[in-house]
Amino acid sequence: MNRAQLVDRVARRLGCSSAQAAGTLDAILGGIGDCIAEEGRLSLRGFGTFEARKRAPRRLIHPSSAEPIVIHPRLTVLFRPGATLLRRVRGGDPTEAEDPRPKDEP
Repeated sequence: MNRAQLVDRVARRLGCSSAQAAGTLDAILGGIGDCIAEEGRLSLRGFGTFEARKRAPRRLIHPSSAEPIVIHPRLTVLFRPGATLLRRVRGGDPTEAEDPRPKDEP
């Protein structure tokens, strides 16, 4: 699915125009990006957690020249899906509460 298809889906779900849905989507995604940039972390219960992480520098060998190179440290964004999202993707009922305790066999 691409952005235009997502905008159409949101417009149908909200019963609004595609332009309004696109504006809403832009505002939400902009807010997510701003929050991660400013706070370093955003947690949306049931959906997942976005976190800015610093990758350590690495030393590699260039495949063509066999010269050693250094990959400098950089920031990246990590996403860890929440339990509700995982259940939905795996085909389960997203509203069903999952008990983390093991079930005893009778």
